[in-house]
Amino acid sequence: MLETDLSSLKAIQTKLQNLVAVVVAKATEDPVFAHELGEVLLSESLKKKPSKPLGKSKKSHLNTVSILHNNGENGLTAELEMQTDDELRRLARAGGLFKGREIKSIQRAELLKEILSSAKRRLTQGESFLKSS
Repeated sequence: MLETDLSSLKAIQTKLQNLVAVVVAKATEDPVFAHELGEVLLSESLKKKPSKPLGKSKKSHLNTVSILHNNGENGLTAELEMQTDDELRRLARAGGLFKGREIKSIQRAELLKEILSSAKRRLTQGESFLKSS
């Protein structure tokens, strides 16, 4: 491999790492963006377009990934336990964890568990992009 090819590959690698860092930072701050990003990244179809944006909610959502990253699992659990059942359902809906009417029948403990595991999964996915080879 030529030396210029190697330096070009390094430049591309750096740019991609910077791009991923910006996307992860935005997803950490914006739950709507995080939901849309998750929809695109977890889609099995390359041709499927993401659903229409959810639009901004009047109530602000907790940023579960950011809280998990900054305060750990115990910090996120404590923050979630302070939320009402309706707020937990709103978080779960915004994260795409449950569909339609199904969410009304989910118990509080299950909501907490699912929101926490979703935040862990999203944090791990974001960190895996930042690891260099």
